[in-house]
Amino acid sequence: MKRIMNTVMAALAIFAGLAFATPIPAQAGGPDVFTVVGTGSNNPPLPCTGCAVHGDFTLAGAGVDAVGTASCTFDGTANNDTILQGSGDGTISCSGAVNASGSLHYDRTGPIMTWSGGMTINGSGCICTGVFVLVCLNVSCSQFIWVGIWICL
Repeated sequence: MKRIMNTVMAALAIFAGLAFATPIPAQAGGPDVFTVVGTGSNNPPLPCTGCAVHGDFTLAGAGVDAVGTASCTFDGTANNDTILQGSGDGTISCSGAVNASGSLHYDRTGPIMTWSGGMTINGSGCICTGVFVLVCLNVSCSQFIWVGIWICL
């Protein structure tokens, strides 16, 4: 597990630099930067079309609209996911020092997942994007962990 987490953190460091270099259109809220760590599931397991994707995670960070941590859930539907790639749409809801909700789209190539969408964070509208490393805990990826960074402007 330690080896997996070291690999995840090294990949995250690389992709965090890419996330900060990606231009995002200015909106009323932000900037807010958060780390994301959590677990999730695909039901049925991969490969699947129309399968339910669920994630529980902790959001921690700071910015103009929010400072602190929150417990979050993501519930969505995969379009045509395999171990090698996937995409889908869903909703996110967070409560705690950071209250957030919105609709997100994700794309995944191998273990690298990107999220984007419109969010409301503590009452301010934002456009958010994120880069995550997804680690499958079994061959069918019915269970996974994810670690990433989420930026909202």
